[in-house]
Amino acid sequence: MEGNVAFNHWMYRHHFIFKERHGKNVTVQCNLCLPRINLLSTASDSTSNLKKHLQEQALPEMCKLKDLLSQNKLNWSIQIYVCITQSKMNSLIFKFVVEDVQSFSVLEQPAFRKVIETLSGGKRVMSRKTFVARFEAAYDRMKDDLKAKLDTVQSVCTTADLWSSHNRSYFGMTCHWLEDNLERRSVALACTQIRGRHTYETVAVKIQEIHASYNIEYKVRATGTDNGSNFVKAFKEFSSGKDCEVVESHFEDLGSILCEEEMGGELSYFLPPHQRCAAHTLNLIASKDLVEAISKVPVGRLHNSAVAKCAALWNKAHHSTVAADAVLSIANMKLLVPCVTRWNSEYSAVQKVVSLTDSQLTYLKEYVDVLKPVATALDILQGEQKCYLGIVIPTLLTLKRKLQEKISNTQFFSEIIDTTVKAVDSRFKQLFDSVDAKLATMTVPQFRLWWLPESEREHLRAKLIDEVSQLYHHTATSDNTGETANEEEFFSYGPQRSGRDGQQEAVEEVQKYLDGTNKELTCLNEFPGVKKIFIKFNTTLLSSAPVERLFSHGGNILTAKRSSLSDEHFEQVLLLRYNSNICTSAFKKSMNYT
Repeated sequence: MEGNVAFNHWMYRHHFIFKERHGKNVTVQCNLCLPRINLLSTASDSTSNLKKHLQEQALPEMCKLKDLLSQNKLNWSIQIYVCITQSKMNSLIFKFVVEDVQSFSVLEQPAFRKVIETLSGGKRVMSRKTFVARFEAAYDRMKDDLKAKLDTVQSVCTTADLWSSHNRSYFGMTCHWLEDNLERRSVALACTQIRGRHTYETVAVKIQEIHASYNIEYKVRATGTDNGSNFVKAFKEFSSGKDCEVVESHFEDLGSILCEEEMGGELSYFLPPHQRCAAHTLNLIASKDLVEAISKVPVGRLHNSAVAKCAALWNKAHHSTVAADAVLSIANMKLLVPCVTRWNSEYSAVQKVVSLTDSQLTYLKEYVDVLKPVATALDILQGEQKCYLGIVIPTLLTLKRKLQEKISNTQFFSEIIDTTVKAVDSRFKQLFDSVDAKLATMTVPQFRLWWLPESEREHLRAKLIDEVSQLYHHTATSDNTGETANEEEFFSYGPQRSGRDGQQEAVEEVQKYLDGTNKELTCLNEFPGVKKIFIKFNTTLLSSAPVERLFSHGGNILTAKRSSLSDEHFEQVLLLRYNSNICTSAFKKSMNYT
């Protein structure tokens, strides 16, 4: 191999580091021999000594490489040890601490420092003080980039919830929007400590404060929460529109508002429309309305005795390792212990018990069979990536139909099914009546107008045409209201698209969309107007599950051993970790993740 450049390149690929020069010879270090320091001397224009060292000392110590050498099949570019720079090492350590939820104190532990320094060939582990400085800078960059990204988005929705851990309470919020390719994007906006009582006013202040900090208060289509009384009252008092539906904006005199505040009047908060969590509402139907319905029919006593036996099994297997081992050996499974606040877990637990025996559990078998559609609907409504507002109504209609189909074949549940269906109609009445929810459903290609009664289809078709027509009119107006106009826009000769032409274009596009049979979401690319209406109304999430998942991340960070972590650093760790896996490459780059 001729020339110093070629020689140095060969050394780098085969893990040798240059140490010093002696005339025509050089001294190098073999990194394959680390942690033992092995210095070798070789001519600056020859690699024969280094190849001999690899063949006779370094590589034979590696697993199965002797066979490769004897067969002369050695690939000299095998990457057994990777030379790493200090900058790359710092980036990897940063990612390790944030993504794997490590304590900052791990950077000061002698064993950790020894491992890193040995494996990296002597690179240093940054100090805790240096890490915290980089960590806070990365958080600030992430937040700035997130604000810049949200500035480019037209419509978003948020989810909010409260969480308590280690005698501290936190207010969490996530944000979601649809990209032009209809992919849903999700980020965490806050998980900040909240002190004092969790009143509706406290909730309103926090929601408005977080929205304003990211400049999205006028972009939020709706904020999704559970059915907690403080959230419900906050939106009832301060929301700018009804649940699930945006209303026309109204204007008030700013001077009179400021005068009222100066005279000691109550402060006003401005919240977006409220989207109650559909999964939480359906969970209430299954856990509350269903239980009440069962208690009022003769089968109630049978239900109580069967559930009591199940509870005895669950408790025994949960508190006794001998019982748990017995269940595992007999049934080759582990019994599930239901969560009090999650009806799905109770259903799954009963499902496990039913599979244990074919006798004495007729009621439980019917319970599992009849309520399977409820469990399936809950799973659908708790999704995030492909769970749009337009899925709720078809899901509930299908749930009602599947429950009613089981009435003729049930022994215990006919009256209970009827009560459950009425509970769905009652609790979701506002959603069933919402024009926004209907338009959101109509623009999902899987449903179009097929779910709607014939008598209502023409009215909703006209509403969609009106939405698309207004969109085209707004686009045409925006294009012609710039400060400057090019030559083509200046002259008005030749055919021009009038408002009537825009209306006709909307009619043709909507009709073509409704006549289509393609159920894939990608078919919306053929209907640009309908696609934008889809994004407008389906930006809203129908579940508050994302913010609950944010809190599950928080539970991994705020453990008993890390309860002394400051609230500021807790929020920063949580948001960096949550956003690292779902943000764009620009966000990751700002955090030195690339």
